[in-house]
Amino acid sequence: MIVLIKRLLRGLRNDKRLLGLVFVAPLLVMTLIYLLLSSSTDTPVIAIDTGNPLLARLATALDESAVTLAEYDAMTAAGALADKTIDATVTIDDGGLTLTLLEPNAAVAAAVSRALQDAQATLTGAPAGQAQIVFLYGDPEATLFDAFGYILLAYISFFFVFLLAGIALIRERSQGTLERFILSPIKRGEIVAGYTIAYGILAMIQSIIVVLFAVTVLGMNLGDNVLPAILIMVMMSLAAVSIGLLVSAVAANEVQMVQMIPVVVIPQALFIGLIPLDNIPFGLGNLAYVMPLYYAANALKKVTVYNEGLAAVAPELAVLLGLTLVLGLINTRVLRQFRKI
Repeated sequence: MIVLIKRLLRGLRNDKRLLGLVFVAPLLVMTLIYLLLSSSTDTPVIAIDTGNPLLARLATALDESAVTLAEYDAMTAAGALADKTIDATVTIDDGGLTLTLLEPNAAVAAAVSRALQDAQATLTGAPAGQAQIVFLYGDPEATLFDAFGYILLAYISFFFVFLLAGIALIRERSQGTLERFILSPIKRGEIVAGYTIAYGILAMIQSIIVVLFAVTVLGMNLGDNVLPAILIMVMMSLAAVSIGLLVSAVAANEVQMVQMIPVVVIPQALFIGLIPLDNIPFGLGNLAYVMPLYYAANALKKVTVYNEGLAAVAPELAVLLGLTLVLGLINTRVLRQFRKI
């Protein structure tokens, strides 16, 4: 197995185009999406205590195209914000309005503040003045990229690692290398482990580069959680390698492999955190629990947005490891189709 790993790594080192696809392309795509997200807007969900007469009148004047209104009393609103089911709460005291956001996000803060000001302008006797903005989690100076950058880390790396592993195994099959290994005394499990480890090493390097690029060049705020973020990315990349190997083993040729890419990659975007699972119809949100990106995105959000440590993401890391092992067993059995008995 060691000989197989060394041979694969030497071959990868000499393939300049493939190395460019793995190391340079993710940085270019990530930079482009960073520029887009930095100027994009969102419609936040806010809770207002309609038991307060002034806030009740303010709620009726809010433009629901700018914000989504969720009616809570003061106690349940605080709990909903802590449970991350809403983005902000609006309260009032002697100092005026206080806007409490779930996460630091300049776009969300601006949208809610503007909606409150517009509502105040249409009412007489409404609480006046600029709302004081406080955050439950994170840095008040964070941007939209800081709020959703963890999704880019997971999704972009998953896509390129999956593509690398899938195309590489198809190439091995077309050259007859895989069949020669299968017909040799090497066990199928060792073959799968060799491919997974070899491409996993490449994916590990990519994960480190992507995270460090996001922190040092794009300014993503990871605080003291750079190493946990890298570990999450590595575990997710190993699962992506296993999925790529499985898809390429199932595909009959390169054309089928290319056709299967959107089938595997696009559904991952639905379960990565941009869309609440409860909003996905027909109970399809439950498919998230077999998606590696779902666990990787949850873990990255804990360490990047909520500043939680490695212990908090241990369940997600365990699931990613379990998925990798299960996929390895499946890949081992799939390789039987190449051995003529």
